[in-house]
Amino acid sequence: MQTYAGNIDAVISSVKPAPAITIVLLTDSLSPAEMHSIKKDLLALYASLRGHPLRLAVLRSGAVGVRGPFTSWAQLNSALSEVAGKSEPSGSAASPASAASASSIPTGVLLDHLCASVGQLGGDWSRVLLIGELPPLEASEKEYASGLLLRAFGTAHVQVSWYAFSGGDDGWLPLFRATGGTIVHGALSDFSAAVNDVSQFYFQVDWASRVPSSGFVISRAALSDLQGHVLLAIPDVAASPSAPLPSIELYATMRAKAREAAEWLAQGPMTDTNVQGIRDDLQTALDINPRDPESLLTAAAFYEKREDYASAARERAALTEVRPSDAAGFAALGHTLVLASDFDTAEAALQRAVSLKLRTPQMAEDLARIRLAHKDDKAALPYLAEALTGDAKREDLWFVQAQAAERLKDSSLAIRSLEQGLALGGAHPVEGASLARLYLATNQKTKASELVQQIAAALPQDPNLRVQFAASLDELQLTSEALSAWRRVLEVQSNSGRAHLRIAQLLLSSGDTLGAEQAANVGLAAVPKFALLYAVKADALEKAGRHYEARKALEEGAANVRDAPLLTRLAATEDTYAGLAADGYERLIESLDPASPERAKAIERGLAVSVRDADPKHVQSFTAMLEPPGRGQVRSQNEAQEQQENAALIPGGLDALAFSAHAKEGVAPERFLVEYCRALIERVSEQPNPESKRYVEEILAHFQRVAALEALGQQDGNRVLVTLSVTDKEARHRTEKALDLLGMKLHTSKGTVEVDRGEKKDEAEKQETVSALAIDEVGLQEALKAGKPYTLEITNEWVPVYPSEKVWRDAFYPKESDPRAIATAMVRFPKMARLYVGFSYLDRKVTSELLSAVNLTTLEQRYADLIYAYSAALAVESGHAVVPGGPGAEAIWASLAGASPAQPGAFFRSLLAQNNGKLLAFFFALSQLDRQHQEFFTANQSRCTQFYGFFVESEETRRAAYALAYDPFVQFLRSVPLDSAGHVDFPGSAEVWMVAKGHSSGGTQVAKMMRKVSKAVAPEVEDELLLHLAQTRYKDSALRHSELENFLAVVRIDAHRARPLDEASALLLAQNYTDSSPAFPYFTEITGLGYSDYLQFFAAVERLGTHGILETNLELGQFHSLIEWICLLRRRHAIDDNEAASFSSTFATNSTQPIAPLPILEPRSNRLAPFSDTASRTKKPSPPTKRSGDACWVPRQVLRVEEASRFSARWLCKRFPASTLSLPSTTGLQEARREEGQN
Repeated sequence: MQTYAGNIDAVISSVKPAPAITIVLLTDSLSPAEMHSIKKDLLALYASLRGHPLRLAVLRSGAVGVRGPFTSWAQLNSALSEVAGKSEPSGSAASPASAASASSIPTGVLLDHLCASVGQLGGDWSRVLLIGELPPLEASEKEYASGLLLRAFGTAHVQVSWYAFSGGDDGWLPLFRATGGTIVHGALSDFSAAVNDVSQFYFQVDWASRVPSSGFVISRAALSDLQGHVLLAIPDVAASPSAPLPSIELYATMRAKAREAAEWLAQGPMTDTNVQGIRDDLQTALDINPRDPESLLTAAAFYEKREDYASAARERAALTEVRPSDAAGFAALGHTLVLASDFDTAEAALQRAVSLKLRTPQMAEDLARIRLAHKDDKAALPYLAEALTGDAKREDLWFVQAQAAERLKDSSLAIRSLEQGLALGGAHPVEGASLARLYLATNQKTKASELVQQIAAALPQDPNLRVQFAASLDELQLTSEALSAWRRVLEVQSNSGRAHLRIAQLLLSSGDTLGAEQAANVGLAAVPKFALLYAVKADALEKAGRHYEARKALEEGAANVRDAPLLTRLAATEDTYAGLAADGYERLIESLDPASPERAKAIERGLAVSVRDADPKHVQSFTAMLEPPGRGQVRSQNEAQEQQENAALIPGGLDALAFSAHAKEGVAPERFLVEYCRALIERVSEQPNPESKRYVEEILAHFQRVAALEALGQQDGNRVLVTLSVTDKEARHRTEKALDLLGMKLHTSKGTVEVDRGEKKDEAEKQETVSALAIDEVGLQEALKAGKPYTLEITNEWVPVYPSEKVWRDAFYPKESDPRAIATAMVRFPKMARLYVGFSYLDRKVTSELLSAVNLTTLEQRYADLIYAYSAALAVESGHAVVPGGPGAEAIWASLAGASPAQPGAFFRSLLAQNNGKLLAFFFALSQLDRQHQEFFTANQSRCTQFYGFFVESEETRRAAYALAYDPFVQFLRSVPLDSAGHVDFPGSAEVWMVAKGHSSGGTQVAKMMRKVSKAVAPEVEDELLLHLAQTRYKDSALRHSELENFLAVVRIDAHRARPLDEASALLLAQNYTDSSPAFPYFTEITGLGYSDYLQFFAAVERLGTHGILETNLELGQFHSLIEWICLLRRRHAIDDNEAASFSSTFATNSTQPIAPLPILEPRSNRLAPFSDTASRTKKPSPPTKRSGDACWVPRQVLRVEEASRFSARWLCKRFPASTLSLPSTTGLQEARREEGQN
């Protein structure tokens, strides 16, 4: 038996049918006329039956009535008459209307009634003859009805045949044949012939079908012989024992819902109404039969359309249970599972389809994607090839195959796949960029360039695709092509912040700082909240040397957008300037998450810079941020005691002492002692000298006079009130004594009291105190003259002492308990003042660590100068000393210092002690660099050690280890050009600087050296070359120079250029720096010059140097004036880089021609008009200059400097009308400069 689930062995047994016959009249489908005819035929049939008992069953309106068996013809006739009478409407003749009413019975209801009454119709395989019409059903409904009736007939063991006046529908024939019956197409007498045929044998066939896990499955089972011939097709309904079978009418409802859901799904775009309608219909259908194949197929398609592949896979899995031999069903399930990323289950479904002898391109693709998901590219490639063989127009598969080939390093297959995919057409900029990358990797640069141009010309309007293409070119490092691609992004999306950013970054990386700045400004106009644009603008300005403008750009960004990285950058920038650093860190802290570790670091650094900058307000706020909860109350209770321990009293007030010490006046109390110490450092020498001694005596005398005055008064808090009066003898004596301390005299003239200033030297010195204390001399004299008292108020002010007054007292004046003693101690101990200023840069963590390792006395005696110069480099974060290069460089510094930064106190002590402080100086020098340069010089132990060794041995370091902040070596460290990868970007090439030596201005000499360049081999490490430059010195005339100076000069020029210097130009500039250094700033503005231009320029300078001093001076004046004019025009964007370079080259070229001796000029004016049309100074007039349009041509004959100037002036006038450009004299040039500054 072949079932839906496969072949099953059947059990066959012979049966002997019972002789009884039951006639079933389907009276609801019979008209009266038909009943009359049936009566006649049944009476005739009865007479022909031989030994077969006959019963009559009437199925009317869902009820069954059975009569018989009949023992006589009369009984049968009577029963039939009764049935016919009930079928005919009373009071009217039989008519077709009655048949019409019978056919109005709902479809399937008649059959449901028949199923329900089968048990009354017989058994033991007795015969049953249905007479009447069966309702018309849709094919699937008929199939279900057949299976359902067969289950009922088989259970009752009856042979059923059917007779219909219409002849019967053969669609029901399998049902009746499966019971041993048939459809009677002729007369009823034909039925009696079959009944009386005793030659037939009957067999009962039994089989056990596999049932589904839920619902039921409708199918046609086929009974075959051993040769495979189908003997009988049998309608079958396989149902799980727990699944109730619906009525035929309910099944019809299910089929209608399934059809309706399919129609909803086919309507196109899905609306909310469609979706809900489909869901409702499918729910109804699958509730009736969870294994209805049409409903499952529609549900799977619905979920796939909704991209709910997991749900779709569930429905398709159920469908394979219904159709377990359907290979296409398993293939579809596998595909849906791939889309759902359930690759292992998909693999099993697809392999099942393969075992069922199905193989399609889609299956090959799905198997390939499974292999790719498992990262097995090698196994995926054969499946991809199979899929592409079946459908070579699948461009997406070509691209997938290319990606797999790339991962397998099969460049040939990857290139071929990408070429095939791109040849199919369409916009694929990302894949095109991948192919370009492969072309470049296989040295097919021409193909790569052509491909990129082709793709760029046909970019779609989709901004996302354009962004992907531009980003791909970025990855390929095709700078110019990427720049163009990002600009194409702006054509369709002008507010793309990423595109504006990349344009600015690419221009900056190419050296075009002005273009980068302008691009950033354009971007900020379109996307003012894009933080990175402010950062790249700042980068461009910094690279151009416009540091204050860069700082302003960061401030503008911080004001417009709250971005933590931008605020971090701004805080770090403000940190280098001091003064506003605390505000920067405060804003940064506000932008960071409270739990962020970066916030804690920002608070610590904010506190450090607040201490350094003597900013008590921020010191307090940052300290409060670091305090754990609950500490604030305890701190407030101890504030009074801490103030006493951490403060000192200044007799006479701060301004009075500042006046006497010549220190800055009007400063906040928190900064007073620092400014006071700075004044002492400036004026008190460690080696005694008269001026220093006199200065100290003046300050001590100030303190003495203030103390003496206070002894004459009365204490009132921090004030002392001295009352001056002449009302009695005692008061007059006190007044005279006070005035004497101030260098003033009291006397009486004609009965009037007068106060006069003394004129002696010692009296004049005392009068300094009058000014210091701001005593009102006029008010004093008028009060005494009027006989009134005058109160002299002396205010003693408290100032904070860092880290505390007690620390300094214990170290320097332990026997003095007077809080005023610190001010005089600083005068007596000059190094104490240096130490105090140095400590002002340290936060309390650093101070505590330092003092735990070295006591204050030792610091004053041995390291005061080092602390004063370099303490700003000392910091502690997270319990470690902060080192240049970051935490990754701690091991290097530990090796250099002999102590670990993890122990800050010991590490700081080692920095001070190593090499007499030279290690601290080197530490300080590196700490002043930006992060990229710090990381470069601390990249490894060898590099850092080598540069430290050179630093120690340098002439400047040997002179003074504590005066290196502006040393050329430190400038060199800052100026080393680094690329984005942190490698040295040598101008020209590294090899150029291996052959650059001393100075030589001739082109021939440079050419000889260039031949060495081609043979030179760059050192294995960049360190050797940099140290070579720093160590190599040469003499020019009486001056000594370093190759380092040449290198830095060329670096500055290269940094301003849009195109990097080539090797020849870099070498030529290096060799000419010594002789032509004043001209080098011009090259940072005229950046379009090439090797030949530089060669002509230096040749012109060399020629000018061959004349007498007066002549050379005048010609150089003209030369510089014209070059300065070109620079001014370039700055104002009146000409571009190329025009500026062309103009300069033309002028230099014509200036190299020899000239006749210059006659002595009368000194009639101190101004020389560089562009004036003066008479020719050559013996023979020059031929006229030829002009054509905007182009100028000058013959290559004698043309002197002044003629070249005149020629250039005319060229300028031609290019720029008089309304926009005037050619002034030197005074006019100065005015133009002023105008430029205003603009």
